[in-house]
Amino acid sequence: MDSDDRFATTEYFIEATPFEQEALLLRNENLKKYKITQDNMGIVKTIGYLDKRPVCVSFDWTKINACRICFYYSESEVVDWKMIDDSLSKTFSVYREGRRTNVRNFGHVLEYIRQKYGC
Repeated sequence: MDSDDRFATTEYFIEATPFEQEALLLRNENLKKYKITQDNMGIVKTIGYLDKRPVCVSFDWTKINACRICFYYSESEVVDWKMIDDSLSKTFSVYREGRRTNVRNFGHVLEYIRQKYGC
């Protein structure tokens, strides 16, 4: 999909709109003990077409302590979540291995960070 180095170092994918991402990172009491570093240079990729219209996914990165997280969401006029899931599964082993979630289940990400980094 992309040769962006940030994909190679991504440890978890989280499906979230920009508002959900902001609420999660900036208004979450559970994150006060973590160092959060946001990367303000996100990218948008066209992963396929549906009825000759592009299906686009936006990717933004944040580090929580040393763990790079990729937030993604579809921002195109048409959305095909099956196409998005298939594309991400095919392209990224981390996604394929199940290190993906949504905002509601963000606790899985924090547990992963605690186990891997001892936070």
